[in-house]
Amino acid sequence: MDKNNQKIYYDPILSLRVIHPNGSVTEINKDGIPDYNFHYPIYLKENNGYKSDDKFNPLDFYPLYDKYILVVYSTASDWTDNETFVDRGMIIDWNGNKISEIEFGKSYIDHDPKGSLMPNQAMFAVNSDRTKGFLRFSQLRKSSDAEWKQYSVYVALFLKQ
Repeated sequence: MDKNNQKIYYDPILSLRVIHPNGSVTEINKDGIPDYNFHYPIYLKENNGYKSDDKFNPLDFYPLYDKYILVVYSTASDWTDNETFVDRGMIIDWNGNKISEIEFGKSYIDHDPKGSLMPNQAMFAVNSDRTKGFLRFSQLRKSSDAEWKQYSVYVALFLKQ
C-alpha cells in the first residue's frame, strides 16, 4: 500500500495455476501487461452519510476452451490522461504465450463532474459452449448507456467482434 493508503501495489506479473484432475499443476506466468493493472486504487465514496470502501481491479481473466485463457486489462497512450485509457483483451495459452489481442474500446469514465476513470469495468460472460466465444457488457464512457457485444474465438484463436 502506498504512504497515503490510496493504492495497493502487486508484482507486475500475472501468475495463474491450473490444477489438473490428476493433481498435477501447470504454472502460467505472463509478464508484459502494463504495470498500471497491478496498482489497485481504493475509493471512498460518501453519499448522504453512507460510506463504502470500493476496490476494483483493472486486470481479470476468464478460461476459454482447451488450454486458452482470456486476459483483460487496461492500457493508455498517456498514463496521466484519462481520455487515452482503453480496455484490451489477450488470449494466452497455458505456457503464457500470447496468441491474440484485441482492443475492446475506451475505458469507462464516470459522467460525474470529476470524470472519474474506472478502467475495465465491463462484465464478461463466457458462452456455456466455450468454443462459441463470450459476451461483453460495458457502460459507455461519460454516459449511463451501456452496450452488449458478442465476441467469437476462431479456430486460429483470433478474437473478432
